[in-house]
Amino acid sequence: MSRPAGILLISDHRRQLHRWARALDGPETQLWSADATLPAADAVDVIVTDRAITAEWLPDCRYDAPLARGEIGLVRLGEKGPADVALSAQPTASELRLACRLLAQVARLRQRCARQQDSLARLRQMAMSDPLTQLPNRRAWQERLAATTPGGQPLPQPKLGNCVALLDLDHFKRINEHAGHIGGDRILRQVGGRLAAGRQTGIFAARLGGDEFGLILHAPHADAALQSVENLRVAVCRHVVPYVTASAGLAFAAQYTPLNDLFFIADQELRKAKSAGRNRTSQAEMLTKTPDATSASTP
Repeated sequence: MSRPAGILLISDHRRQLHRWARALDGPETQLWSADATLPAADAVDVIVTDRAITAEWLPDCRYDAPLARGEIGLVRLGEKGPADVALSAQPTASELRLACRLLAQVARLRQRCARQQDSLARLRQMAMSDPLTQLPNRRAWQERLAATTPGGQPLPQPKLGNCVALLDLDHFKRINEHAGHIGGDRILRQVGGRLAAGRQTGIFAARLGGDEFGLILHAPHADAALQSVENLRVAVCRHVVPYVTASAGLAFAAQYTPLNDLFFIADQELRKAKSAGRNRTSQAEMLTKTPDATSASTP
């Protein structure tokens, strides 16, 4: 181990503490007693005790989670109860040293695994997030589309219909030309903030690229889906400074329809909204059947 094994001794009996300390003392260990100042939780690998662990003896709640995850091992002497290693009330010095040494190695492995899992989770979060708007990115969008396709996860509320919408800022190229890319980025961050607020109403929003954003939501009927998307589109236009307009296209299906199919139709509706003058939402008719296989590809 790169550092000495951190061992915390807890007992009602001072003689026991001294006996354990003599048995465990050495260059490979660092010892603390609960009747002194408690060390930081990440410094402790093993707790040795002959009594139940209570808030009275271990008041620092930072120990709770590492103990529950096994990142701090527990050696219990005599007292019956949960423990990683149970020894007799009066173990030999070699028994106690061996138990603590091996358990400290196990705890270190668990700590290392936890750190690796945290690192992987952070890397995944970075890989699935758009760095400018902090919204989910296109990769996260594709995963969400696949989540309710055949073989994917079922909808959390199957009685609700699926809705996929695309939202695009109007004349964003002109905005970049007038305000520069820094000004354009500022607007995109504001848009991302407004769309992120939609999570409170169950709307999943992602940045698909440039000034295009995707929305996935569930609604009881087409009118409710249209109202939700239109409210969000209007909120984006109203709160972004300088003022911008946006166009949206959406597709709703009361019956099961793969989200990739709805994505294709929503893209067509977005083009209709732009062709009709922009600054509006265009909605597809209620779907009675899914598009053919060629239309199911992502635009």
